[in-house]
Amino acid sequence: MIGATTLRIGPKQTTFEAVALSDLRPAAVVGETEVTFTQTAGGRTGVPAPRRVLHPPFVQIAAPLAWTTLSLTIRTDGTVTEQMTGASPFPRHRVYGTGGQLISKSGVIDFSRWYRRAFGKHSPWGERDSPAFTTEVESALECQLSVALMHGTAKPRIRKEGCDHHRTGRER
Repeated sequence: MIGATTLRIGPKQTTFEAVALSDLRPAAVVGETEVTFTQTAGGRTGVPAPRRVLHPPFVQIAAPLAWTTLSLTIRTDGTVTEQMTGASPFPRHRVYGTGGQLISKSGVIDFSRWYRRAFGKHSPWGERDSPAFTTEVESALECQLSVALMHGTAKPRIRKEGCDHHRTGRER
């Protein structure tokens, strides 16, 4: 699902709807004891934006692509594995199970790479997908702590931990 993008300038706002591309469903991979189905879904995000390209006219005005590639493996013993195998470098991707619970999320986002390269051959509709790096889903407590820390009134202070010689550059 790709959400709409709302832009606000002062008291005015307008919403741009995303444009879905056709889902990609390559042939299932059938093994002796399992079958794996893969599907890529996504499309253009809502807001067209200018970006440099290496060919004339050297500027392209189009919304970047966002996509998620999922695979489902079903085995003869009845076990099932769901995986996020590919994803655009931005935005964050989340996968929900049949009960509506969050089961997987992308662990790394890279706005710069996404904004400059998520179009044409740099997408599943072109020549390639981007591998997805997933991370464990946080517990309800971790989620509450994250919200409390990141949405407080003061800007968080970022500090780096490590031994003294990493901070000063000399051995101790």
